[in-house]
Amino acid sequence: MAHRANSDFRFDVGTPNGFMPQVRDVSSSASWRTSRLSHGDVIARIVANGLQVSPLFKTPWISVELFRIDWLHCADQGITADFLGNLFKLLADKCDGRNRKARTLALWTRIQQFYIEHRVGDRLQNLTDTMIQQPGKGPKLRCSAAQCRALVPFAWQCSQALLGTTPMEEAAKTAAHHLHKCYEALRADCVAPYEILRSSSTQFALQYVALGDHVGNPLLWKCKPKLHLFLELCSESSRPSLCWNYRDEDFGGSIAKTSRRRGGLLSCKALSSNVLRKMLLQQPVLRMLSP
Repeated sequence: MAHRANSDFRFDVGTPNGFMPQVRDVSSSASWRTSRLSHGDVIARIVANGLQVSPLFKTPWISVELFRIDWLHCADQGITADFLGNLFKLLADKCDGRNRKARTLALWTRIQQFYIEHRVGDRLQNLTDTMIQQPGKGPKLRCSAAQCRALVPFAWQCSQALLGTTPMEEAAKTAAHHLHKCYEALRADCVAPYEILRSSSTQFALQYVALGDHVGNPLLWKCKPKLHLFLELCSESSRPSLCWNYRDEDFGGSIAKTSRRRGGLLSCKALSSNVLRKMLLQQPVLRMLSP
Protein backbone atom coordinates (compact mmCIF):
# COMPACT_ATOMS: atom_id res chain seq x y z
CA MET A 1 0.00 0.00 0.00
CA ALA A 2 1.05 3.59 -0.44
CA HIS A 3 0.66 6.71 1.66
CA ARG A 4 1.62 10.38 1.70
CA ALA A 5 4.66 11.46 3.67
CA ASN A 6 6.04 14.98 3.74
CA SER A 7 3.89 15.82 0.70
CA ASP A 8 5.61 13.07 -1.30
CA PHE A 9 4.16 9.81 -2.59
CA ARG A 10 5.99 6.76 -1.28
CA PHE A 11 5.46 3.15 -0.30
CA ASP A 12 5.60 1.75 3.21
CA VAL A 13 9.05 0.36 3.86
CA GLY A 14 8.69 -3.38 4.33
CA THR A 15 10.91 -6.14 5.63
CA PRO A 16 14.60 -5.88 4.65
CA ASN A 17 15.41 -8.34 1.85
CA GLY A 18 18.83 -9.55 2.91
CA PHE A 19 20.62 -6.24 3.53
CA MET A 20 21.88 -4.78 6.79
CA PRO A 21 19.20 -2.62 8.45
CA GLN A 22 21.55 0.36 8.76
CA VAL A 23 22.01 0.41 4.97
CA ARG A 24 18.29 0.37 4.33
CA ASP A 25 17.48 2.87 7.07
CA VAL A 26 17.58 5.99 4.90
CA SER A 27 15.24 8.27 6.84
CA SER A 28 16.26 11.62 8.28
CA SER A 29 16.03 10.08 11.76
CA ALA A 30 18.26 7.08 11.01
CA SER A 31 20.46 6.10 13.96
CA TRP A 32 23.66 6.29 11.91
CA ARG A 33 23.12 10.02 11.38
CA THR A 34 23.64 10.73 15.09
CA SER A 35 25.73 7.75 16.27
CA ARG A 36 28.91 8.51 14.39
CA LEU A 37 32.10 6.43 14.41
CA SER A 38 35.26 8.14 15.58
CA HIS A 39 38.63 7.64 13.92
CA GLY A 40 39.53 5.07 16.57
CA ASP A 41 36.24 3.23 16.03
CA VAL A 42 36.95 2.93 12.30
CA ILE A 43 40.46 1.60 12.89
CA ALA A 44 39.15 -0.90 15.45
CA ARG A 45 36.49 -2.10 13.02
CA ILE A 46 39.08 -2.57 10.25
CA VAL A 47 41.25 -4.66 12.56
CA ALA A 48 38.26 -6.66 13.83
CA ASN A 49 37.36 -7.59 10.25
CA GLY A 50 40.87 -8.95 9.67
CA LEU A 51 41.83 -6.20 7.21
CA GLN A 52 45.09 -4.30 6.98
CA VAL A 53 45.09 -0.70 8.17
CA SER A 54 46.31 1.70 5.49
CA PRO A 55 49.83 3.09 6.06
CA LEU A 56 48.35 6.56 5.47
CA PHE A 57 46.88 6.48 8.95
CA LYS A 58 50.38 6.27 10.43
CA THR A 59 51.01 9.81 9.21
CA PRO A 60 50.52 12.48 11.91
CA TRP A 61 47.16 14.30 11.75
CA ILE A 62 45.77 11.94 9.10
CA SER A 63 42.34 10.68 10.12
CA VAL A 64 39.17 9.47 8.44
CA GLU A 65 37.67 12.96 8.70
CA LEU A 66 40.09 14.19 6.01
CA PHE A 67 38.76 11.84 3.33
CA ARG A 68 35.84 12.72 1.07
CA ILE A 69 33.47 10.54 -0.92
CA ASP A 70 33.76 10.95 -4.69
CA TRP A 71 30.54 11.90 -6.48
CA LEU A 72 31.63 10.31 -9.77
CA HIS A 73 31.97 6.80 -8.33
CA CYS A 74 29.29 7.06 -5.64
CA ALA A 75 26.55 8.74 -7.69
CA ASP A 76 27.23 8.85 -11.44
CA GLN A 77 28.61 5.31 -11.67
CA GLY A 78 26.74 4.11 -8.56
CA ILE A 79 23.22 4.90 -7.43
CA THR A 80 22.42 7.08 -10.45
CA ALA A 81 23.33 4.34 -12.92
CA ASP A 82 21.29 1.84 -10.88
CA PHE A 83 18.29 4.16 -10.73
CA LEU A 84 18.41 5.05 -14.44
CA GLY A 85 18.64 1.37 -15.37
CA ASN A 86 15.50 0.57 -13.38
CA LEU A 87 13.69 3.70 -14.54
CA PHE A 88 14.58 3.21 -18.22
CA LYS A 89 13.29 -0.35 -18.00
CA LEU A 90 10.02 1.05 -16.68
CA LEU A 91 9.90 3.88 -19.23
CA ALA A 92 10.64 1.57 -22.17
CA ASP A 93 7.57 -0.49 -21.26
CA LYS A 94 5.53 2.71 -21.65
CA CYS A 95 6.85 3.40 -25.16
CA ASP A 96 5.21 2.16 -28.35
CA GLY A 97 6.51 -1.06 -29.87
CA ARG A 98 5.59 -4.70 -30.45
CA ASN A 99 8.56 -6.07 -28.54
CA ARG A 100 11.21 -4.99 -26.05
CA LYS A 101 13.72 -4.09 -28.75
CA ALA A 102 11.23 -1.80 -30.50
CA ARG A 103 10.21 -0.13 -27.24
CA THR A 104 13.86 0.46 -26.28
CA LEU A 105 14.41 2.02 -29.71
CA ALA A 106 11.45 4.35 -29.10
CA LEU A 107 13.01 5.42 -25.79
CA TRP A 108 16.32 6.00 -27.57
CA THR A 109 14.52 8.28 -30.04
CA ARG A 110 13.26 10.37 -27.11
CA ILE A 111 16.79 10.59 -25.71
CA GLN A 112 18.17 11.78 -29.04
CA GLN A 113 15.53 14.47 -29.22
CA PHE A 114 16.46 15.57 -25.69
CA TYR A 115 20.12 15.77 -26.71
CA ILE A 116 19.27 18.05 -29.63
CA GLU A 117 16.93 20.34 -27.69
CA HIS A 118 19.32 20.81 -24.76
CA ARG A 119 22.60 20.69 -26.72
CA VAL A 120 24.02 17.90 -24.58
CA GLY A 121 27.70 17.18 -25.15
CA ASP A 122 28.17 13.88 -23.31
CA ARG A 123 25.90 11.64 -25.36
CA LEU A 124 25.23 7.93 -25.62
CA GLN A 125 26.02 6.50 -29.04
CA ASN A 126 23.06 4.11 -28.86
CA LEU A 127 20.77 2.39 -26.37
CA THR A 128 20.19 -1.36 -26.22
CA ASP A 129 18.45 -3.75 -23.84
CA THR A 130 21.77 -5.01 -22.47
CA MET A 131 22.86 -1.44 -21.72
CA ILE A 132 19.84 -1.18 -19.42
CA GLN A 133 19.95 -4.69 -17.95
CA GLN A 134 22.31 -7.56 -18.59
CA PRO A 135 21.04 -11.16 -18.30
CA GLY A 136 20.93 -12.41 -14.73
CA LYS A 137 21.80 -8.99 -13.26
CA GLY A 138 19.84 -6.08 -11.93
CA PRO A 139 19.16 -3.06 -14.14
CA LYS A 140 22.06 -0.62 -14.37
CA LEU A 141 22.71 1.82 -17.17
CA ARG A 142 26.03 0.90 -18.81
CA CYS A 143 27.71 4.14 -19.90
CA SER A 144 30.36 6.61 -18.82
CA ALA A 145 29.89 8.74 -15.71
CA ALA A 146 29.48 11.95 -17.73
CA GLN A 147 26.90 10.33 -20.03
CA CYS A 148 24.96 9.04 -17.04
CA ARG A 149 25.01 12.43 -15.35
CA ALA A 150 23.72 14.14 -18.49
CA LEU A 151 20.65 11.85 -18.56
CA VAL A 152 19.34 12.79 -15.11
CA PRO A 153 17.28 15.77 -16.42
CA PHE A 154 15.93 13.57 -19.21
CA ALA A 155 14.90 10.90 -16.71
CA TRP A 156 12.92 13.46 -14.74
CA GLN A 157 11.23 14.98 -17.79
CA CYS A 158 10.46 11.64 -19.44
CA SER A 159 9.03 10.16 -16.25
CA GLN A 160 6.66 13.13 -16.00
CA ALA A 161 5.55 12.54 -19.59
CA LEU A 162 5.18 8.75 -19.64
CA LEU A 163 4.44 7.51 -16.14
CA GLY A 164 0.92 7.43 -14.78
CA THR A 165 -0.72 7.74 -11.38
CA THR A 166 -0.32 4.22 -10.01
CA PRO A 167 1.50 4.10 -6.66
CA MET A 168 4.62 2.57 -8.22
CA GLU A 169 4.82 5.06 -11.07
CA GLU A 170 4.17 8.00 -8.73
CA ALA A 171 7.02 6.80 -6.52
CA ALA A 172 9.35 6.48 -9.52
CA LYS A 173 8.46 10.02 -10.67
CA THR A 174 9.08 11.41 -7.19
CA ALA A 175 12.45 9.63 -6.99
CA ALA A 176 13.47 11.05 -10.39
CA HIS A 177 12.42 14.53 -9.24
CA HIS A 178 14.51 14.44 -6.07
CA LEU A 179 17.56 12.96 -7.80
CA HIS A 180 17.34 15.77 -10.35
CA LYS A 181 17.24 18.30 -7.49
CA CYS A 182 20.40 16.74 -6.03
CA TYR A 183 22.18 17.28 -9.34
CA GLU A 184 20.84 20.82 -9.61
CA ALA A 185 22.33 21.52 -6.17
CA LEU A 186 25.80 20.88 -7.64
CA ARG A 187 25.57 24.07 -9.69
CA ALA A 188 27.74 26.94 -8.52
CA ASP A 189 24.77 29.34 -8.63
CA CYS A 190 22.47 27.10 -6.55
CA VAL A 191 20.90 28.75 -3.51
CA ALA A 192 21.06 26.69 -0.27
CA PRO A 193 22.79 23.67 -1.87
CA TYR A 194 23.56 21.94 1.44
CA GLU A 195 19.94 21.83 2.55
CA ILE A 196 18.74 20.71 -0.90
CA LEU A 197 21.29 17.88 -1.03
CA ARG A 198 20.44 16.71 2.47
CA SER A 199 16.67 16.82 2.00
CA SER A 200 16.36 15.61 -1.61
CA SER A 201 18.85 12.76 -1.17
CA THR A 202 16.78 11.47 1.76
CA GLN A 203 13.53 11.72 -0.19
CA PHE A 204 15.11 9.98 -3.18
CA ALA A 205 16.44 7.15 -1.01
CA LEU A 206 13.05 6.67 0.67
CA GLN A 207 11.39 6.24 -2.71
CA TYR A 208 14.10 3.91 -4.02
CA VAL A 209 14.00 1.58 -1.00
CA ALA A 210 10.20 1.55 -1.02
CA LEU A 211 10.12 0.67 -4.73
CA GLY A 212 12.33 -2.33 -4.07
CA ASP A 213 10.09 -3.46 -1.22
CA HIS A 214 6.98 -3.09 -3.37
CA VAL A 215 8.30 -5.00 -6.39
CA GLY A 216 9.68 -7.90 -4.37
CA ASN A 217 12.07 -8.94 -7.17
CA PRO A 218 15.63 -9.03 -5.73
CA LEU A 219 17.05 -7.81 -9.07
CA LEU A 220 14.78 -4.77 -9.46
CA TRP A 221 15.34 -1.54 -7.50
CA LYS A 222 18.07 -3.33 -5.60
CA CYS A 223 19.31 -1.50 -2.51
CA LYS A 224 23.11 -1.40 -2.36
CA PRO A 225 25.53 -0.02 0.26
CA LYS A 226 26.39 2.81 -2.15
CA LEU A 227 22.98 4.28 -1.40
CA HIS A 228 24.08 4.72 2.20
CA LEU A 229 27.36 6.20 0.95
CA PHE A 230 25.38 8.64 -1.23
CA LEU A 231 23.44 9.83 1.81
CA GLU A 232 26.69 10.33 3.70
CA LEU A 233 28.06 12.42 0.84
CA CYS A 234 24.93 14.57 0.64
CA SER A 235 24.91 15.13 4.42
CA GLU A 236 28.46 16.50 4.70
CA SER A 237 27.42 20.14 4.18
CA SER A 238 30.08 20.53 1.50
CA ARG A 239 30.16 20.99 -2.27
CA PRO A 240 30.97 17.63 -3.94
CA SER A 241 32.13 19.49 -7.06
CA LEU A 242 35.11 20.89 -5.14
CA CYS A 243 36.65 17.49 -4.48
CA TRP A 244 35.19 15.10 -7.05
CA ASN A 245 37.24 12.99 -9.45
CA TYR A 246 36.23 15.07 -12.47
CA ARG A 247 38.73 17.72 -11.35
CA ASP A 248 41.59 15.20 -11.39
CA GLU A 249 40.51 13.88 -14.79
CA ASP A 250 40.29 17.39 -16.24
CA PHE A 251 43.77 18.15 -14.94
CA GLY A 252 45.12 14.86 -16.32
CA GLY A 253 43.56 15.59 -19.69
CA SER A 254 45.08 19.06 -19.86
CA ILE A 255 48.51 17.69 -18.91
CA ALA A 256 48.21 14.96 -21.57
CA LYS A 257 47.36 17.60 -24.16
CA THR A 258 50.28 19.77 -23.07
CA SER A 259 52.77 16.88 -23.13
CA ARG A 260 51.83 15.67 -26.61
CA ARG A 261 55.03 15.35 -28.68
CA ARG A 262 55.57 16.16 -32.34
CA GLY A 263 59.12 14.82 -32.47
CA GLY A 264 62.40 15.36 -30.71
CA LEU A 265 64.24 13.52 -27.96
CA LEU A 266 62.09 11.08 -25.97
CA SER A 267 63.36 10.98 -22.39
CA CYS A 268 61.98 11.75 -18.94
CA LYS A 269 64.02 14.96 -18.72
CA ALA A 270 63.08 16.20 -22.17
CA LEU A 271 59.40 15.38 -21.72
CA SER A 272 59.18 17.00 -18.26
CA SER A 273 61.04 20.09 -19.44
CA ASN A 274 58.72 20.40 -22.42
CA VAL A 275 55.60 20.16 -20.25
CA LEU A 276 56.84 22.75 -17.74
CA ARG A 277 57.89 25.12 -20.51
CA LYS A 278 54.49 24.93 -22.22
CA MET A 279 52.66 25.42 -18.93
CA LEU A 280 54.81 28.46 -18.21
CA LEU A 281 54.03 29.96 -21.61
CA GLN A 282 50.31 29.40 -21.13
CA GLN A 283 50.17 31.28 -17.83
CA PRO A 284 49.65 35.07 -17.72
CA VAL A 285 52.68 37.17 -16.84
CA LEU A 286 52.63 38.51 -13.28
CA ARG A 287 52.75 42.29 -13.06
CA MET A 288 54.01 44.16 -10.02
CA LEU A 289 51.94 47.31 -9.49
CA SER A 290 52.84 50.14 -7.17
CA PRO A 291 50.34 50.85 -4.37
